[in-house]
Amino acid sequence: ANLRTLMGDKTANILGRISIPNIPSCDGAVYVRGDSMYPLLKTGDIVAYKMVNDIQSLVDGEMYLVNLEMDGDEYLTVKYVHRSNKGEGWVQLASYNPHHGPMDVRVENVKDIGNYIERIDEMIERKEKQFLCS
Repeated sequence: ANLRTLMGDKTANILGRISIPNIPSCDGAVYVRGDSMYPLLKTGDIVAYKMVNDIQSLVDGEMYLVNLEMDGDEYLTVKYVHRSNKGEGWVQLASYNPHHGPMDVRVENVKDIGNYIERIDEMIERKEKQFLCS
């Protein structure tokens, strides 16, 4: 599913709920598939995201979930988003894994974008450490 589908009907695509006290506010979580962000993110990881309403408010170099349309197909990917050397109207999507090169895409092809919050297992581990220190 793409981010618009996930956010359009917030109850239709729910596989379950995770309750973690005192985590940053998020709009949802998705499973990761692929190795473009390896070793930061691996297939099977669950990442939380917060929808971004205005692509102009993106922070250059931050990690985002990007829903984009290319050649009639939609893709949901996790990438670092940078300003593109192609100028206005373009962004560059970059992987962490050096085996995957950067890709310039037109802003108009970005249908939705969500700010990467954190991997769910990192949130749980951080909370466990706080409880141990209390």
